[in-house]
Amino acid sequence: LPGSVFKILFLNQDGTEDKEKKRAIGNLLRPDGHNNVPLVSFVQSCDTVYKRLRYFRASVGNSSVIDHVLESIINAIFYFALGLLVLSLLKLNPWPLLVSTSTLLVAGSFAVGPSCAKAVEGILVIVGRRPYDIGDRIIITNSPGGEVPPMSMSWIVEDISLFSTTLRHNASNEISTVSNASIAGARITNCARSKNAIVHMVLKFHISCHKGSNTMARYKEGVEAHIHEMPNIWDSIFFFRCEDIDPDKEEVTYRLAVRSRYTWQLSSRVLQYRGELHQFCVELAFKFGINYNTPNPRSIMYYGGSLLDGGVKDYKTRVLKNDNIQNNNEIFTGLVPNNMALSLKTKSLEEKEAVQESDTYKRDDTSDVSPTEDRKVDPLSSRDKKFLSMIQEFHE
Repeated sequence: LPGSVFKILFLNQDGTEDKEKKRAIGNLLRPDGHNNVPLVSFVQSCDTVYKRLRYFRASVGNSSVIDHVLESIINAIFYFALGLLVLSLLKLNPWPLLVSTSTLLVAGSFAVGPSCAKAVEGILVIVGRRPYDIGDRIIITNSPGGEVPPMSMSWIVEDISLFSTTLRHNASNEISTVSNASIAGARITNCARSKNAIVHMVLKFHISCHKGSNTMARYKEGVEAHIHEMPNIWDSIFFFRCEDIDPDKEEVTYRLAVRSRYTWQLSSRVLQYRGELHQFCVELAFKFGINYNTPNPRSIMYYGGSLLDGGVKDYKTRVLKNDNIQNNNEIFTGLVPNNMALSLKTKSLEEKEAVQESDTYKRDDTSDVSPTEDRKVDPLSSRDKKFLSMIQEFHE
């Protein structure tokens, strides 16, 4: 649907545009970069409005119940004070009656005092603070500081009363009832009131991304262009910065933070779009050739081999490849795990010494043989073949 269809909604009687209505309708319908409203976005907007109306109706009904209970409590206090005033006007002293019942009142205060204090504290939380409404997604934590738990630990408010709150767990759909006094001192994160969710992504690149001066700048421009193509989902990049560089592993860690158009109330959409954006960032890193591959914990052993190409100017992860190793003696060239490196090195030295002793013995034993005699010498001795078969069995 073209955005001009909804222009009549934010026009005044004199034909001028109401900027507040235009902004509100834009935030609701979320048109794309060409000022068109996709049908999916239109249906989602209608569903959002319908949910808001249902929650508003439920909140009004719940507020009426809470007001009725408060009215009953205030009426009881008022009528008690009014009774004392009437007795005073009739020249009847009500204090001896109260003093006679003071013993019972003191005993009752010790029995129900803590419960009454907690009940009053819970009432003050709901009436005074109003940290949430029906339908809000909240996260309850005991610590006032620290990071916010993941969205899988969030709750949806189903019902509110003066003394308890009914919650539905977001991940398991379980219904729980908690006392308002138990959450009075907790930190309550209201996702519905947290506008424009900010998502964070950790991106890892190869250290060659810093080789050129404009590599990461062009990478950031590509991410920004992708975000600007979806204005109905993303707002802008909050920050894109380098957080860690590990020269030994040739690893560079970046953190990307993007501001979303949605609130954390719609956490499922926010997390889905974050996954799609993360996938695009990884694909873009492959296009730029700066993707990072974690090296395996292996030791490289050379037996008469040499490198085909490479030097100190290239990176070791690209130089020490199997296809870049040339074996001159055709004995063995390859990668051996760390747990076998020491034992294989010891055995290879023993094999090498045994071969040298065998060659010396053969030279001494065949001194009377004519040098012109045609002989076929196997480049691999029996010990070498045994050594190679042992390595092949280990890899299998």
